[in-house]
Amino acid sequence: MALLCELGGNCGVGIDPSSVSGGVQSKAADKLTFIRDYYSERYAEHHGDLICCRHTLEHIHNTAEFISSIRRAIGNSKTETFFEVPDVPEFCVRLHSGIFTMNTAPTSILGPLHGYFATLDLR
Repeated sequence: MALLCELGGNCGVGIDPSSVSGGVQSKAADKLTFIRDYYSERYAEHHGDLICCRHTLEHIHNTAEFISSIRRAIGNSKTETFFEVPDVPEFCVRLHSGIFTMNTAPTSILGPLHGYFATLDLR
């Protein structure tokens, strides 16, 4: 998030229970806000152009509900979303006991978004 804010002249809000106050050294530090908590719909008032979840979904017990809450928060806005998981096949199996595939899991839950989902790396 810090790099995105530095390079694009943006501001960012990070919601993470493990965030540490003053833990980010960045030229954009004054444009960064960290909330030490788990994301829930009480934070839906924070709107942005991008929602980025890197190595987050695999730590959430009810992944489908978490993604659905993000979808509800996005509403009809043109917010881009980026979800990165370290092991896509395992994640899809966990998501709904194999009901979804790597190609259908994100779009089935999130519905039509203003972007696309792609598997960038499979090992």
